Amino acid sequence: MIKQKTGLISSESRKKFFMLMTAIITLGIIIGSCMAVSENNIIFQNNFFNQYISPIHRGNTLLEITKNTFISSSSVIAVIFCTGFFAVGQPASILALIYRGFGIGLSVALTYMTFGKNGFYITLIFIIPKILATSVIIMLGARESMKLSNIIYSYLFRGISEDNMTRYIRLYCIKFIVLIFFCFVTAVADGGLNYFFGYLL
Repeated sequence: MIKQKTGLISSESRKKFFMLMTAIITLGIIIGSCMAVSENNIIFQNNFFNQYISPIHRGNTLLEITKNTFISSSSVIAVIFCTGFFAVGQPASILALIYRGFGIGLSVALTYMTFGKNGFYITLIFIIPKILATSVIIMLGARESMKLSNIIYSYLFRGISEDNMTRYIRLYCIKFIVLIFFCFVTAVADGGLNYFFGYLL
């Protein structure tokens, strides 16, 4: 009975945590959308900001599309991975989520501004599947990064002993390898969507 109750609390906490991360990404989307209204072409054309999310910046070949999508998501995952090894790395993970949301908001707004009414269908086919998949991957990475940051913080500043630190870090690395693999799968799927539905652009 005790284990079941603990599991329910854990599940509820996990749900609240993902809701919080979704809200953080949404904040980034709002900021990105507001920046798009300013019609700053420098921001639109800078791959650091648009993150290759919009079909306008997807690339010309199937290989370029797949590569750009993979770079876009895996680079965020790589940053989040590194922040997990810092005792105060949680704010950096939050900034990474906002950054990703910023790229989504900027790219969706740019798509609508460029294609008008057709922007709805283009967003539905080319952007939403990609951002849903990559957002889940990035949120999973942020969760693991923050967990490791908390463990390291407790170990350094609260004197809490962590006998299984090496084992946990090994597991942490394996999880991120899996997340990078999912980024690759998502990139290949995005390339396939662009290949089969590219005539809509």
